[in-house]
Amino acid sequence: SFQGVDTIRPNDNGALCGGGVFETKGCAENDCKASNVNNGGSDGIGSVGVIIDNVRLNDYYFAEDRDKIGAVITGNANCTTERWDDQCCFCRPNGVRSSQVAIWVPQTRNTEGTRNLQVRNVVSRSTQADCINLHGYVRDAVVQGTYCESTGDDVFALWGATSNPENITFADSIAVNPGILRPNWYGNCVATYGLKSVVFKNLRCKAPTLKSPIPSPSDGSIQIDTSMFAFHTSFDGQYPAGNTIEIRGWTFEDLQGKPYTLQDGSIDRPAPGKMAWSQAAGVGTVAAPYYFPGGNQGVNVHVKQSN
Repeated sequence: SFQGVDTIRPNDNGALCGGGVFETKGCAENDCKASNVNNGGSDGIGSVGVIIDNVRLNDYYFAEDRDKIGAVITGNANCTTERWDDQCCFCRPNGVRSSQVAIWVPQTRNTEGTRNLQVRNVVSRSTQADCINLHGYVRDAVVQGTYCESTGDDVFALWGATSNPENITFADSIAVNPGILRPNWYGNCVATYGLKSVVFKNLRCKAPTLKSPIPSPSDGSIQIDTSMFAFHTSFDGQYPAGNTIEIRGWTFEDLQGKPYTLQDGSIDRPAPGKMAWSQAAGVGTVAAPYYFPGGNQGVNVHVKQSN
C-alpha cells in the first residue's frame, strides 16, 4: 500500500509529472518538445511490459480525512477568469492527504511509446488530480478490476493528444465521485482526449448531479459530472480517420446507487440536473451516457449494452 500526503493540486502541476504513485518513463512536460527533462531522472524512453497489480493507495488517512472531501473552503473557488495567478481557483489546501495521481503514463521520447501495460486490482481512495491517466502514444494496455474514488479531476483518462494511442482497454472497473477534491469544477468518470482505439467494458460510474457547478471561464460550459463518458477535443485531443471507441456494457448511478436513465437525461448535451446521453449512428445502436463537449469531430462510437 501507499499513502500520499499532498493536500492541494498546485497551479504548476498541470503536467502531472512527479505526482503519480506509479509512473512509467517519459517526459516531464506534457509535450516532450517543451524541455529535455524526463521524469525520475529516466531516459524518457517508453516502458515496455509493465504490471501493476494488487495495490491499495491513499487509504491510510482516508477515514480520518473523509469529512474534508468536498468541504466548502471560503474563497477557494474564484475561477471566473483564466488568469490563474490573479485569483484563488482552488489555491488553498483541501486537507485530504493523497497523491496527485494513482498511475501516470507520460508522453515518451521515442515514437514506440509505452507498450504492454497491465493495471489490475488497484484501489485508490482519493487523488488530488486524476486516478489513472494514460498520455501520449500508448499501445496494448489493459486497466482491469480497479476501484477509484474521490478525485480532483477525471477518474479514468486516456489523453492521447495527437499521438493516437491504440488497443487500450478499461474493463470491470469502478469510478466514484469524480472531481470532488476540487468541488464543482472539473472531472468525469471516464474522459478521452484523443485516441485511435479504445474499449470500455463493463465500467461502473457513480456520480452526483450538481446544484451549483462552476462554469468554465473560457466558454461558460460545465465540465464536471456531466455524463459517464466525455470524449474531448481539448488539450490537443485528435481522433484520426478510422478511430474507434467501443462501449460494451456500463452501469451509471448517482452516489446512492439510483440508476441514471435516458428518459431522465438530456440528449447530446448536459442540462441543469440532467446527465448527457447520445446515440451512435447505425442500425441497432442504443443510447448511452456519453457526449462530445467540443462537438463530434469525427469520433466513431460503437455501443452495446449488456443485460
